[in-house]
Amino acid sequence: MGEKILPLLLGLLAAGVLSAIIMFAQKRKNRDAWSGTVSAIERRSADYGDGNTREYFLVRYIRDDGEIRSFECEASSYPFWYKGLQPGDRLVKPAGAGMAQRVPAGR
Repeated sequence: MGEKILPLLLGLLAAGVLSAIIMFAQKRKNRDAWSGTVSAIERRSADYGDGNTREYFLVRYIRDDGEIRSFECEASSYPFWYKGLQPGDRLVKPAGAGMAQRVPAGR
């Protein structure tokens, strides 16, 4: 019986360590603050076979510090988070927020 418990305990320990690593990485990501300008928006799809496809938007932006970055947003949630987003719009990601917020151009 003791032989069966050891692998279980090691698995639980590994899961705990992995969860801690993911949690710290997410906290670090949420701590970052930045702002930038949207440069391009592309609708894309990925075909995983067997009729399983993923529809998403790739949003490219240039941060105020000059870095060129991008993020993906699922097509189903894109209208909720970024409805009306256009190239030239500003994105602002405050520290502690999980996602960037849209600030329309001309404001």
